[in-house]
Amino acid sequence: MRTKIKEAKVWDKRKQGDGSVDADDEEDANVEIFDNIRRGAIHSAKKIFRSCVRIIQSSKEGAIDRTSDEYKKCREAFRTELKRLHLKPTGATESDEEDAEEAEHDAKVYVCGTTMSALTDRINKTKVGYKPKTPKEVRELLIPEMELSAPMKDGETGYKTKPMEVDKLIKEYAMQKTMDIAQTCMELNNEALCKLSKDGQRSFSDKDDRSKTSLGSVMYESNGKTLQGKSPTKSDEEKITRKLGRKTIKHAIRKCMKANVALGKNRTKCIKRLGKALSNFVRGDNKNEAPDTSNAELQDAREFMVRCIKKKNSYKKKQD
Repeated sequence: MRTKIKEAKVWDKRKQGDGSVDADDEEDANVEIFDNIRRGAIHSAKKIFRSCVRIIQSSKEGAIDRTSDEYKKCREAFRTELKRLHLKPTGATESDEEDAEEAEHDAKVYVCGTTMSALTDRINKTKVGYKPKTPKEVRELLIPEMELSAPMKDGETGYKTKPMEVDKLIKEYAMQKTMDIAQTCMELNNEALCKLSKDGQRSFSDKDDRSKTSLGSVMYESNGKTLQGKSPTKSDEEKITRKLGRKTIKHAIRKCMKANVALGKNRTKCIKRLGKALSNFVRGDNKNEAPDTSNAELQDAREFMVRCIKKKNSYKKKQD
């Protein structure tokens, strides 16, 4: 698996010793393996769920009743496929239920992302009658696909009544997409092919230097701002860079924990390779590494506490 992932990243031109896969030991490389397996399992489970819901729609000829036995069976099919494909590391502490609930959330994020990308790609400002979308219109374009392709919990109402939750999913996808683009740019390790722009200009519109990649533009394309006719300014680019610097480290903390990398020297090395290196690349230096790391650790600890409280409350309800 490790070899296949390495071969798939044909663009990774980093030399041995500068954070490339070749320079890392097997335990570090396992983090990428487990993360990719998990992503693949969620995408496969999402497809199974969508097909199941489509079958119900064709037979019922109407809106899906999320309290029906048919819908619950579709949700169960999602979880069964996830469990079948998601190989967890030895010693993983998350239960299948916890893993499934988190996967259902991530499925919503992925669906939100693929739908947003398709909508953004179809923008044609030269078309007669073109008009930028409002935030509400953007949500309304996303909701049908989200409800069709990602499972919802028992008793949950439709997304039309949850604009804030939809906005949160959009922001989460946009941050993930921007991190992925920054990661690829870092792995290319060649400014002639990719370098981060700080002026809010997207490489595709820059005829003088097509290697320039604006993370602000990626963020705007991913969070619906482009659909609203907006473009990032230099100030927006700087804000996004600062936020991304912290988020990359937090994301690395979660990835290393999910791969069950042992606490101590190995965990520190894992976070440094997957998070701090990317954070410094995005920032342009390591001046903010210490405060970014501290902020990321604090945020992750808070989220862990919230998950723990929810788990405890859920257990109490079952006991009652």
